[in-house]
Amino acid sequence: MRILVLSQYFWPESFIINDVVRTLDEQGHEVVVATGKPNYPDGKVFDGYRAAGTQRERYQGRIEVLRVPLWPRGQ
Repeated sequence: MRILVLSQYFWPESFIINDVVRTLDEQGHEVVVATGKPNYPDGKVFDGYRAAGTQRERYQGRIEVLRVPLWPRGQ
């Protein structure tokens, strides 16, 4: 089954959705994650990312992650 996961938070941030996505992948599903740029908990976009533009990457080598622009949480 092909599954699209929409989540405000995702790896490298530490949330339960990371485990859910990993489990779906282990069960043989094709998973794509659409999320924002990591910035939790400090409200500052993590090193290696920028708030503007889209980025594509792989999680665990197999799961496609599409990161979309966002305004960081800030203070």
